[in-house]
Amino acid sequence: MSTISRCFVGSNAGESQDHERALREGAGGTAPLSLPAGAVFAATGPRVWSHRSERYSVAVTGRPEWRDAALAERARTAGHAAAVEAAVERHGSRWIEHLLGAFAVAIVDRRERRIELLVDRIGIEPLYYYANGGTFAVATDAEVLRSHPQVSTGIDPQAVFDYLFFHVVPAPDSIWRDVFKVLPAHRVVWSADAGVSTEQYWRPSFGARPDDPEARKRLLEDTREAVAKAVGGDAVGAYLSGGLDSSTVAGMLHEHRPGAPAFSVGFDVEGYDEMSYARTAARHFGLRHEEYYVKPEDVADAIPAIAAAYDEPYGNSSAVPAYYCAKLARSCGVEMLLAGDGGDELFAGNVRYASQKLFEPYHRLPRSLRAAVIEPLLLGPLSQTGFAPVRKARSYVQQAKLPMPERMLTYNHVYRTGAAMLADEFARNVDLDRPLELTRDAYTAAGDVGMLNSMLVHDWRMTLSDNDLRKVQRTCAMAGVDVAFPLLDHALIELAAELSPRAKLPGMRLRHFYRNAMRGYLPYEVIEKKKHGFGLPIGVWMRDDPRLRAICDDAIAKFGERGILKPAYLEDLQRLHREEHAHYYGEFLWVVMALELWLEARGI
Repeated sequence: MSTISRCFVGSNAGESQDHERALREGAGGTAPLSLPAGAVFAATGPRVWSHRSERYSVAVTGRPEWRDAALAERARTAGHAAAVEAAVERHGSRWIEHLLGAFAVAIVDRRERRIELLVDRIGIEPLYYYANGGTFAVATDAEVLRSHPQVSTGIDPQAVFDYLFFHVVPAPDSIWRDVFKVLPAHRVVWSADAGVSTEQYWRPSFGARPDDPEARKRLLEDTREAVAKAVGGDAVGAYLSGGLDSSTVAGMLHEHRPGAPAFSVGFDVEGYDEMSYARTAARHFGLRHEEYYVKPEDVADAIPAIAAAYDEPYGNSSAVPAYYCAKLARSCGVEMLLAGDGGDELFAGNVRYASQKLFEPYHRLPRSLRAAVIEPLLLGPLSQTGFAPVRKARSYVQQAKLPMPERMLTYNHVYRTGAAMLADEFARNVDLDRPLELTRDAYTAAGDVGMLNSMLVHDWRMTLSDNDLRKVQRTCAMAGVDVAFPLLDHALIELAAELSPRAKLPGMRLRHFYRNAMRGYLPYEVIEKKKHGFGLPIGVWMRDDPRLRAICDDAIAKFGERGILKPAYLEDLQRLHREEHAHYYGEFLWVVMALELWLEARGI
């Protein structure tokens, strides 16, 4: 079974062609309209619904849910696409207020000569569109979109730079010119008269609810219900890293499906392997537990296929263990996995949420003291001393002076290196400030909601939608497994938004509310463990394993001829990886290698 298919919406080829013709020319005997010639919807995956009436053509993918009982019944009897049409007819432009869950929706309104595209609040379901001249095309996969005969495009240099910066190409852009992604919680509208416009249809409503027993009880109840809704079919299992989220999901899956398996990957490298926590959770819940230890040869075997499988370049090395975990599940007969992604980004579990709080006291000092005493001392001649405490103080002040969200980027390799890494001609064709612009857009997407909530909203888009969810979805598709994310259920999103920043992150205590709510449910060792996940010791392996090193060296040599990064910079990067910090520089080498392999797979 493969969860990635390439087809125009429709259950068979004939229906697909008819649907394509209807979208382009109108249906039900109406006169042809001047819709763009490429107004064709293509969809990927097993959960696709299409509907056509005299006025509308609708396509839906994902796991939609309806607030309205009548619309839910319409979806049950006629499909989600028919329910979307009913919602539009009853509620007009506010119909989207009645749709929840994970979804991508495309609607052609032939009467109004209008096309409307929407994705869910977190961007679980992707949706791409191409807009150039008289062609407007839509697909849930960039490769499907690019294959349409009326889509003419090439690699966007700006997207290449943004990929090197973020290790993915962030929405709303894509690796291809004139191809864009619909942002989470956004609506994109094309009309014959006005062209393309975009609006945000939902923003979270953040509150100040304290960490109280009723809220903790609600977390447990809502999570159980979310897991129950996500369970589909008999052949279901769960990822199990041994962290808070995967342990919760695996335990609650066992409640609904006793005997359902959980799957873990480990690494036989000190400081990286967390299999002991996964085993603790498995014993605690009585799970059927399957394990696989990823080795350097596994990485060498898989990396060309993984790099090629993504519809855009993807540079997160944890795709490798995610793939082997999904492959293990498929070998055990599992057809759908439940993943724990989302808990950290809802309930404040990432280290940077706490570390950024460390800079806030600096801004509470009198401005005169900072400007007249501290900054002249620590950023002036005294700062040149090699004395360690002075160096640390200088670094602190340098970071504290930066505004949010730029301060979050100070450890980014490209941010630190800047144009010095770029080939001269390539640098002239890109906007070096575009990554900061994208970061600011994500950080301010909910308005002025305070630093912690702004970081969470930023991560809903740039960590989850652009990165982690795509990692899991694509590697599961490679293994022939479907995947669901119960912790991104709308009830949990709303509960997380209700909680005050102090409830989520008092002091430096990450996931404070979630840990309190799960005491008595999760084992103590899991509740108190530090965050890790499926991190891969890729930097060390690329340095020490001959086969991996050869793959990397070959890719880097080829990439050096593309005129994107300076060959001298790449040589220095390889030296620093070998001689100084294998993990830090190895991760960026992986990013470059993945891009080169992706380009090679497409003959570019």
